[in-house]
Amino acid sequence: MAKILFWKIICIILFMNFLEAIASDNSNKVFVDVIAFKSQEDGLHRADCFVLVPYSILKFNKISDKYVSDFNIIYSFTSNDKVILTESKTVNIVVEDYFESQGGDGKSKTIFESFKLEPGNYTANITIKMNQENKDFSFSRSVNILDYNHYDISCSGLMLLSSIEEKNSKLKITPYFSDNVSKISNSFFTFFEIYNNSNNPKVIKYSYLLIDENNDTTYKADLKTLEINQKVNQQYLLIEESDKISGVQNLQVILLKEEANSVSDTDNYLAISERLINFSPENLSELITDIDLAIRQLRYVASKETIDNLKSLDTKSQKESAFINFWKELDPTSNTNFNEAFDLYYQRVKFANENYKSYADGWLTDMGMIYITLGLPSQTFNDNQNRANRISYIKWVYGNGLNFIFEDRTGFGDYRLVQPIGFNEKYEYNK
Repeated sequence: MAKILFWKIICIILFMNFLEAIASDNSNKVFVDVIAFKSQEDGLHRADCFVLVPYSILKFNKISDKYVSDFNIIYSFTSNDKVILTESKTVNIVVEDYFESQGGDGKSKTIFESFKLEPGNYTANITIKMNQENKDFSFSRSVNILDYNHYDISCSGLMLLSSIEEKNSKLKITPYFSDNVSKISNSFFTFFEIYNNSNNPKVIKYSYLLIDENNDTTYKADLKTLEINQKVNQQYLLIEESDKISGVQNLQVILLKEEANSVSDTDNYLAISERLINFSPENLSELITDIDLAIRQLRYVASKETIDNLKSLDTKSQKESAFINFWKELDPTSNTNFNEAFDLYYQRVKFANENYKSYADGWLTDMGMIYITLGLPSQTFNDNQNRANRISYIKWVYGNGLNFIFEDRTGFGDYRLVQPIGFNEKYEYNK
């Protein structure tokens, strides 16, 4: 009973004030998570919903000496295209500081609601409606509510955590609501509950797998032994080696009988709980939507052999993993989660596409090539004296003494490099 009460206190208090550091890193993003747990109520179990809304996306009105905002959250659970439950909630936020109301300190509002549902497969549809502006955010999450009372041993859904700390003999957990765990260095935790419906303590074994989109196992943890003494047993499992994994993975936590010798011993399975997780670096997911195109765009920083090797890999996950490892080698601050060299390179690719497109995409033009490799010139000169012949020139001058002359003979901005004849330099990150 004490453990259950402790968990309820965590849900009500800690979740309302968590993770300011991650909220500031994702200051324009709404996060939603829905997790299944066993309820003490006969025949019904819980779908716990968490919604994080950053202040930076809200519109605050000044009323007297305070700043006020509100929004509605609409929860709807469907099964087989039939609406099973619908509920709405109005959230009011009042702050005293203008800077805080603009999201300047990265604060967010976290809303926790728990719904009782019969066992079954559901789609949780959650819509955040902004009352003061015409903007909505909608999310759908699949949630499987087991008939937990039917099994001797069963397992809840999986909640992601970025850290667990012990302070004053109490555990302080930091939930992590984004499916993309790349911001968490090296390893992270998952929280779940194990339910023992028998009247006796039991000894079980457990492990976890990471399975990629091709159904290949990318990581298999060793079996561990666990004694289940309570009706409800809370567990915190460290997921290791996440820095060696890339792409979308299915995390499976597996409970097995005591006599099991391997996680592959499916005859001894007791329960499985799973959820999809994304191991894609944040800047990768924002700047790159096509991994094959991103690999081709490496032509100004990588050798042809490296690009060919990346292109020859069989799956998207393999390409993403090798691509990320390539950029890790060039990361000037390998002790942080942000790769400045990668970010600058693909920001330049984006700029080139927006500003130097002519006979090809901007990154493929001569101007795009020079800009991506060297950045903006320190000086630019235009020579349009030969307008009658529709010939114009642009000269780029760099501080290291390099000069480049581009010629347009079409009059349509189709600038080709005419001096120097050849250019073989590679991109290098410089602050």
